[in-house]
Amino acid sequence: MWMKAELYPLQVLLLTVSGWVNRHQADVIAYLVEENRVLKEQMKGRRLRLTDDQRRRLATKAKRGEPSPQATTPASLISRLGLLVLSIR
Repeated sequence: MWMKAELYPLQVLLLTVSGWVNRHQADVIAYLVEENRVLKEQMKGRRLRLTDDQRRRLATKAKRGEPSPQATTPASLISRLGLLVLSIR
């Protein structure tokens, strides 16, 4: 015997809100990726100079935890950005 699946109003609301949030997050990520592309084009191959504070903040966001010396090198930040961009596509 198969039970009939019923959607209650709260379930419908939760599904609707979660779908909207998911689409909104995807739009924000797509905008930020494109913004990064534009900014890189404006730099025309010049090296990005980061202060120690900026490097720490980026490493913290990349690691989602305590910053580590390995996560704060420019090469590791660039590789993490590349992985993030590839995972979005």
